[in-house]
Amino acid sequence: MGSLKDMINFLEKTEGCIGSITEKLEKLQEHFNRNYNNVIAVRNSEIQFLQKEFFTRPESFPAEIRELYSRNLKTQEKIFSEDLSAIIKKRDDLKSSIDQINNDRIAFSEKLKKSNTTLDAKEEALKKKVEDLEAQTSAYNKTIDELNTGFGFITNFFKMRKIQEEKDEILKKRDELVAQVENIRNKWVEAEKTIGEQDLKIQENWNYLQTEYSITTEKVKTLEENRDDLIRKGAFSEALAELQGSEKFLSARSGARAPEKCRKCSSANSANLFFCDFCGEPFAENRGDIEGSLVETGELNRIYTALTEGVKEAVSNIALMRGVRAGVKTFTESIKKVKSTEDTYSQLPKLKIDVPEFTAEMSEKISEIEKGIDVKFFNLHPLDFSKKIKTDTEKTLTKDNIEKFFTLMGDELNKTTKAQW
Repeated sequence: MGSLKDMINFLEKTEGCIGSITEKLEKLQEHFNRNYNNVIAVRNSEIQFLQKEFFTRPESFPAEIRELYSRNLKTQEKIFSEDLSAIIKKRDDLKSSIDQINNDRIAFSEKLKKSNTTLDAKEEALKKKVEDLEAQTSAYNKTIDELNTGFGFITNFFKMRKIQEEKDEILKKRDELVAQVENIRNKWVEAEKTIGEQDLKIQENWNYLQTEYSITTEKVKTLEENRDDLIRKGAFSEALAELQGSEKFLSARSGARAPEKCRKCSSANSANLFFCDFCGEPFAENRGDIEGSLVETGELNRIYTALTEGVKEAVSNIALMRGVRAGVKTFTESIKKVKSTEDTYSQLPKLKIDVPEFTAEMSEKISEIEKGIDVKFFNLHPLDFSKKIKTDTEKTLTKDNIEKFFTLMGDELNKTTKAQW
């Protein structure tokens, strides 16, 4: 039988293995992101060149490109109008929220002013009563002093005692009124604190909404002022996005030969003629002619689409590993607390506990995944890599398996502590 220490060691080893996987994936992700950003930059450069040429001399482009542009123009007009309407609605909603906050602040101020007047009036009324009672007390003191003069103390003893009792009653009432005045002042302190906190929250919300409103208003202004230009550029970009580089109306591929390996990342390329499939590095000088740029853009579209999908999958793999690692770390801390209890109280027997068989097997499979990840930076495409990782993780790190991994250990711990403690 094992011990709590053995279970903690097992969990820490498992967490370390998942941590190693995560670090490898993050390192590879940095590599993928660099390549991805390079492809985006090269592709954008090609699109900008073609865009400038198209709006300067559209007749220089193949008829098929002009047809694609015309077809996308109508679609872009619709998309633009829908997007603009959504942004205008957002702007108007923000304005309504700001107006509502301003109205609430005015109402809040009026309420505060009214509350202030009411509390002030109550305090003043109470203070007047206190003053009247203090005047009565002074009168009683004067009467007592007069009755107490000479032999008056003896002859007026009972009269003085009655007056003293009345005076004591007045003092009691005065003290009660003073306490009420103090209570009102305390309420004011509490009210001012609450009011201050509420006003701060209102102000912060107003600042946020006002900033969003300003940004959104500027977006609306920019879109409205550049409507036609943005629609044309959007339509042309969408037309170019449909290219794959192998279209029959483009003949610029003929005669082109790609090197066996990319000069930048040393990756082997078989399908591409102009750019590396892995990092987007050009194989030759940039083509300055329109048809050559169209072919290059089509090839870059394929590279960009594959890398986009691969980078997204790679990010999801990292998120999965981070989540599992956090779960193992949290569970380990729980076991350590039980171990601390065991160490603190000498009368408790040392728990005899084993890691459940399923949990141990799953940890071993995680270890195999870790060993299978080779951090290399050539001939490694994020889409192919992510598919392989996904195949491994979908067998091992399913939702049910992860839940079972923790549940079995938790059940084993509860059963063991109940039986042995």
